[in-house]
Amino acid sequence: MPTTPNPGLPPEAYDWLAAHPDADPAEFERVWHLAEQAPPPDVAFVPDPDRVAAIRTRLAVLPQATDAGRKKATDRLSRRRSVRWPYVLTACVALFVAVGMGWAMVPITVTVPPGFTETQVLPDGSTVTLNSGATLQYRRTFGWRTRTVHLDGEAFFDVTSQATPFDVQTPQATVTVLGTQFNVRTWERASQGETVVVLVEGSIRLAAARNANASVTLAPGETARVHQDAAQPTMPEAVQPEPFLRWKTGGFAFDNESVPALLDAAERRFGLSMRLADTRFVNTRLSLFLNADASPDAFLEALCTPLDCTYHATNDGFVISATP
Repeated sequence: MPTTPNPGLPPEAYDWLAAHPDADPAEFERVWHLAEQAPPPDVAFVPDPDRVAAIRTRLAVLPQATDAGRKKATDRLSRRRSVRWPYVLTACVALFVAVGMGWAMVPITVTVPPGFTETQVLPDGSTVTLNSGATLQYRRTFGWRTRTVHLDGEAFFDVTSQATPFDVQTPQATVTVLGTQFNVRTWERASQGETVVVLVEGSIRLAAARNANASVTLAPGETARVHQDAAQPTMPEAVQPEPFLRWKTGGFAFDNESVPALLDAAERRFGLSMRLADTRFVNTRLSLFLNADASPDAFLEALCTPLDCTYHATNDGFVISATP
């Protein structure tokens, strides 16, 4: 018996194809391999002797395939494969591109739970230290053509110097730098959403999200902010950056912040509920600075001293009330 060109099919398969020139070789090969993969029956199969004899009689009268016939069947199968191969290759490339694009479009998301801080190293070597409850997002293609991150929360950035600008996008603003150190605070869920930036070294450009042309440039030791309803940032003001970085060691630093925003920060820091019993302090703003490892009681004492309020513990946190 001559050898078959395709070790995937036995000789009798080519005998059958040679005897049936109208059959589709590719479909025959597919069915053959499916039959090979079929699971065994649950019960033993016992052939019917009469049916076996009848099949043998029918096979005896079938035309016998010649070597030329087998070669012709093999050539037909090979031609079918050669015609289909470019389409298969194109489909594989398209699938690879689609999967790659989908992978690139899914952002990397880093979220820090309450009571913790976390440092993330970006692909360009820049580092981002995230405060409690903060979320940072960036594309998997970060650094290929652009360096853009999205921030909800508070973070300290130490950006490596490159020709490509580094952008921090928040709900209210865009911070653009080339290489510097700065702190960004923004809370999309805060009672009064705004972005506050404090520059430690280098130079940054702060623009309002609603108007990219409305921007200010900060020098080291300056701060500026963009309110959610503002079309442009505030003018830079001179500050001492160190107090604004106390959160990195467990402290608090807020300058002229609303009481609801302070309570939101305490909830994220301690993982406890901080509720106002009435609306008397909703529009009140104050400054609050605490050193490292501040406790909930220390925070509430610092809050209530200037406000003349009291607080009491609940099952999930604290309630703040005005002093009777």
